Amino acid sequence: MNTNSLLILGSNSAIPNIHRFTTSQIININGINNLIDCGEGAQIRMQSKGVKINSIDNIYISHLHGDHFFGLAGLISTMNMQSRHQPLHIYCPDKLKEIIEMQLEASLTELQFECSYTLTDPNESRLITKAQDFEVYSVPLSHRIPTTGFFFKSTMRNKPFRYAFISDTIYKPDIIPVIKDATIIYHEATFTEEFRKQAIEKFHSTAKDAANIAKMTNAERLLIGHFSKRFNDTSVLVNEAKEVFENTIAIEDEMEIAL
Repeated sequence: MNTNSLLILGSNSAIPNIHRFTTSQIININGINNLIDCGEGAQIRMQSKGVKINSIDNIYISHLHGDHFFGLAGLISTMNMQSRHQPLHIYCPDKLKEIIEMQLEASLTELQFECSYTLTDPNESRLITKAQDFEVYSVPLSHRIPTTGFFFKSTMRNKPFRYAFISDTIYKPDIIPVIKDATIIYHEATFTEEFRKQAIEKFHSTAKDAANIAKMTNAERLLIGHFSKRFNDTSVLVNEAKEVFENTIAIEDEMEIAL
């Protein structure tokens, strides 16, 4: 993938299908590959796009629903079998370390590399990564279990960008100050307005909710994803979002977006 770009590995909600895997993305910032969520099939998409498994430097997991992290143990296992030695940094909710270590222990797998875990706080925004060319802040969201989004801020002088990853959440306008002036926002859009009741019950957002967040944030572009399996055609979601925020696209698996 190109430097300073976003690669979509999975764009569906809880249940994958043959066209759309569950949530996973890679954001490359000046050669540093950051994996955001790791649904089933993430490493298959990486291989199909020519992304080397061991090129992943950091992993950010938004929450512990399976469609956002069930691919992680397999990815770590592949890294180990491919003789990874450089450290892997994982930013995640509480209990993920315990889950991964239990799987490694049960399979008698001893890692050849160090996995470090930094716990996110679902109740407040914090600076969780400070690298040479970018910073990452957690974004508190509101879902059925503790969930955080992530805000990537490039600190490079040439073409700086700000990317907000807003994972599963009910409509939450109080995140606006945290992600203000984002260049690009990815926001879950599981439902259309027709299914607003279900969105509220399941602590998810509609496409119009996502568009309102993008508009209030003064974003340049909005990417919507995490689509319910009922939507084979995502144009209905895009059209609803465009009623509020014109520069909206639906993400697709294997789509690459320049930042």
